[in-house]
Amino acid sequence: MAKKRFLDIDKLLFDTEIVNELSTKGIIIYMMLWGNADDWGGIELNPKSLSLRMGALKTTTQEVEKVISCLVNGLKKIIPYEVNGKRYGWIKNFLKHQKLNNPALPTIPTPEWIHFTVETYGSGKKYANYVVITEKLPVEYQYSTSTVPVIEIRYDKRRYDTTQELLEYYSLKTGFRMALTKSRREMMYRRLEEGYTPEQVKTAIDNFSQDDWEDRHKYLDLHYCIGTKDKVNLLDKWINFQPKTTKTTQKPRILTELLKHENDRPIPPSAK
Repeated sequence: MAKKRFLDIDKLLFDTEIVNELSTKGIIIYMMLWGNADDWGGIELNPKSLSLRMGALKTTTQEVEKVISCLVNGLKKIIPYEVNGKRYGWIKNFLKHQKLNNPALPTIPTPEWIHFTVETYGSGKKYANYVVITEKLPVEYQYSTSTVPVIEIRYDKRRYDTTQELLEYYSLKTGFRMALTKSRREMMYRRLEEGYTPEQVKTAIDNFSQDDWEDRHKYLDLHYCIGTKDKVNLLDKWINFQPKTTKTTQKPRILTELLKHENDRPIPPSAK
């Protein structure tokens, strides 16, 4: 997780406040804090322990303490709090930049402005749904700096679970297993944001799986069910799709009437 976060935070290096106030080593320390934070952005501010995590850079406790002081008191990038005599900090813009798909439960105490609920997957695995309550932030941190506006940040984990559930339903109905990739997840997000309900998407999946087109097996990707093609809304198409009914052979009405009265017709003289 830390390695992925390291790659995700490259945009933060364009933060002029960080670049102007911290040395190169200070920026690396900030990246280390980012990479070792909990999934909601919290970390224990223990300079000695943190200096050891710098490894080969051989960073002293004093260097880490100086950077933490700058981030907390000067730049206000980290909001400090204490629990049972231990110092902790919340990286203020963590949830703004760090996208979480599988947020773990907190490993350290959370401050009063971080609210979370424990949820459970169908498999029994637990995860956390985090919400930032801006009204409970310390007053001196409720105002924005030049690069970190204070906004209410919500990460709706339930929406992620809905897309996972829909993909599993799709795989069950079609027999076509696929991973919940970023593009597929975002495609389902867009559909839900457009106002479609999960029930409507399931209806489309049901109808899509009943289509008896002989080449359907070649076009089973989710896009062909809920995406768009040539400006055609495929989700609408499959929601309203009517499976073909078995055709019954019926004689034309005129022919039926003729046969009905066949015995009533006079026999022509030539046929006698």
